[in-house]
Amino acid sequence: MKSYITSKSGWLAAHSLLMAYLKEKNRLDFLVEQLPEGFPSIERRRCYHVLFGVVRNLFFLEEALKCNLKKKPKPALQALMLLASFELWTSEKPAAAIVHYSVEQAKKMVSRAEVGLVNAVLRRLPEVFAKMEEVELGDLKALSLRYSHPLWLLERWDKEFGRNELISLLQWNQEPAKVYGRVVGDREEGVFDGVDYLKQTEWPSFYQVTGSSWECVKSEIKAGRLYLQNPATRLAVELLDPKSGEMILDLCAAPGGKSLQLAERVGSGRVVSVDLPGRRIKRMRGNFERYAALPLSILEADVLELKPKVLREAGAPQLFDGVLIDVPCSNTGVLQHRVDAKWKLSSSAIGVLAELQTKMLESAARFVKPGGRIVYSTCSIEREENLSVVEAFVEESQGLFSLKKRETSFPWKTKHDGAGAFLLHKAG
Repeated sequence: MKSYITSKSGWLAAHSLLMAYLKEKNRLDFLVEQLPEGFPSIERRRCYHVLFGVVRNLFFLEEALKCNLKKKPKPALQALMLLASFELWTSEKPAAAIVHYSVEQAKKMVSRAEVGLVNAVLRRLPEVFAKMEEVELGDLKALSLRYSHPLWLLERWDKEFGRNELISLLQWNQEPAKVYGRVVGDREEGVFDGVDYLKQTEWPSFYQVTGSSWECVKSEIKAGRLYLQNPATRLAVELLDPKSGEMILDLCAAPGGKSLQLAERVGSGRVVSVDLPGRRIKRMRGNFERYAALPLSILEADVLELKPKVLREAGAPQLFDGVLIDVPCSNTGVLQHRVDAKWKLSSSAIGVLAELQTKMLESAARFVKPGGRIVYSTCSIEREENLSVVEAFVEESQGLFSLKKRETSFPWKTKHDGAGAFLLHKAG
């Protein structure tokens, strides 16, 4: 991937990455990997804040700018005006200071005529925002614009959850995502109590990362004491409930957070973590290096093509006490931090995903031993990807598998990522 970062300034880095996003529509998490390892923490935070803020609110900001633009600007100018409009809308800084800074940046990037346009448009924006924020809750089109979500998605959720729940979901998605870390290993309760950069949560072993001491957080991660992970990840692991001595297969495992939770529970057992070759499994290998004492092994393979022979040659069992498969999905449960996913999604894509998820669940079920169990997991809140897939699979199995328990996280209710997790037992 080409490199876009030419400056250590968080704002300039955000401009560079946003311009690349507008041009190429690359995933934001791929783009932010362009930030150098030594990029200052304070600038990294500013870059993330404004970059993700713009993409999260893209519909709203683009519409605000359209009110005073005759045509769509070129990417460099568009990125600059979007960043400025986001800060004008959300920042407590004086509007005049934001406009001045943006105009000064524009002088280095665009023509003199475009600099004048920047100045004129930005000065009118506060009045435009005030009018746009007045939304009738009964108007889905207006809600789509105000909360920057595709209209088809709002129509889908309105039908599934009702208007009040829809509003709560939209408001949740538009909030900046919190960062969580999980204490790894058998450590004393309250090991991080009183630490100013970690705050206890209602979920055991999970802490919210707070404050500005990112270097301290990084040191805990490198030491293997903390793993950045959302509390929603515990749902699938708790449903599978691995016991000491059991053999567990974790499919679609990268970057490995659930595998770590599983490995801490199996004691003398083993967790085999499987994913496709590529950058994700490379990242998982790096993550596992910090936890050499845990019973973890990695296998590069496609779930749909995985054969017992491949497992045998890797020294792994061919049948397992428990299998966890966390399938690729629409990400509708994690739009708070996967802010670009909603712009790539379509109703037909969810149907295609459900077909793939069914095939993957069927493939994963081949490795469950008689009397064993499998957990099907997603980070989606769509019935089509969750319960519908599981019920169809159970019916097709003709009694071989049965649904024993399920957990669904609706993020505006649980206050962490959305997820679906379904425990299935195989007949003995």
